[in-house]
Amino acid sequence: MLKSYLKVSLFLAMLLAFLPCVFAQSNITPQEMREVVMYYYQKPQPDKLLIIVRMILNEVEVNKDTTRYATIKHFISAVAHKDPLFLAKLKSLDIDLTDSASQILALILEEANNFRSSQPILPEGLDLLWSEFTATGDVEPVKKIISIFDRAEDQINPSLIQAAKMSLSVGALMHQRVHDIIGEAYRSSQGIMKESLLEVLKNVDTQKRGYAGRYGYSDQKFVDEKIVRINQAIEANPQDENNYLSRGIAYANNQEIENALSDFLKALELNPNLPVAHNYVCWIYVNQDRLEEAKGHCEKALELTENYGAPHYNLATIFLKRKEYREALDHATKAIEFEPRNFDRYLLRAGIYESQGDFLAATKDLKKAIELNPKEEIFIKNKLEDVEEKLARSVAGIVLSHGEKGADENQGDTP
Repeated sequence: MLKSYLKVSLFLAMLLAFLPCVFAQSNITPQEMREVVMYYYQKPQPDKLLIIVRMILNEVEVNKDTTRYATIKHFISAVAHKDPLFLAKLKSLDIDLTDSASQILALILEEANNFRSSQPILPEGLDLLWSEFTATGDVEPVKKIISIFDRAEDQINPSLIQAAKMSLSVGALMHQRVHDIIGEAYRSSQGIMKESLLEVLKNVDTQKRGYAGRYGYSDQKFVDEKIVRINQAIEANPQDENNYLSRGIAYANNQEIENALSDFLKALELNPNLPVAHNYVCWIYVNQDRLEEAKGHCEKALELTENYGAPHYNLATIFLKRKEYREALDHATKAIEFEPRNFDRYLLRAGIYESQGDFLAATKDLKKAIELNPKEEIFIKNKLEDVEEKLARSVAGIVLSHGEKGADENQGDTP
């Protein structure tokens, strides 16, 4: 059921389908982009968002797509409306923009200054509400979607009801906050609304384990209980590095990054020869742009364990940020050699290939990523189409170039 909804509409799916081209042209990694967009309300990163906005403003294709453009515009406007400092920085982007990009920016600024929350009338309108939620963390957008179940059936499009159920299910999988809002509404509701929310909660319960790794959703009770058990183990034996390593991983899975970093460093203090801890520290430092420190930890992880794909992936990301594409490609390929079933590795290498203009290789890697994880097709498909279009233009340019050359040679042979 979730998969059927993802084919209908979801703000994050549409936006993230575009974002890989941003990472190919900037110092932002795919993982960072997911964090910026999916969890902006939890960890605002205005400077990184400004980089993404500038890329979007100059991206012709996304602005041709009316639905996707409107959703992205709404997300940016919601952030700007709530954050006056970000709004001021947004205004400064007008320098050196093309005329069309300046016009788009003007519309975003106008919406930010006169922001109005969306109303759920059609399934496509749910995307705007999710863009508001991810931008601000406000409960009202989620409550508006829930309120759909409280309307008389003859006053609402049945497809909107089904889309709302799927939308809330996906939202709850991605965000514990959404799950809590739905649970509170369920406890205080009755009749058809209670039945609908119960269906959503059951759907989440059956699907959450399959989606946990991808969307960062975690069973909060399970995580809390695990951390409590590890705390007890640490109290009993504070010199056991494995306990700090285990708690660090639990914190990392729960998006408590600073706590995770502290535990990984403590584990390494007790035992410097923990490749997993070095890799996790590398990963955290990469996302904090502490690239040289990150590089040292990943290299140490590989020194301790050669056949380890994750450090190669992180090193590829580091070199990509530095625009050192040869080294980035080398490590991305090694990451795939060690973890050939991990679709994220192919996504990263596709971005490296694209940045080098090798659109054919990028296309192959994107197709392989879809093959390995069909659930992610909606995230990758638009990017694949974009790269295939670039490949077609590249081939056409080569053919045209050869044609002109041949014409010149023939002209030279004419008496």
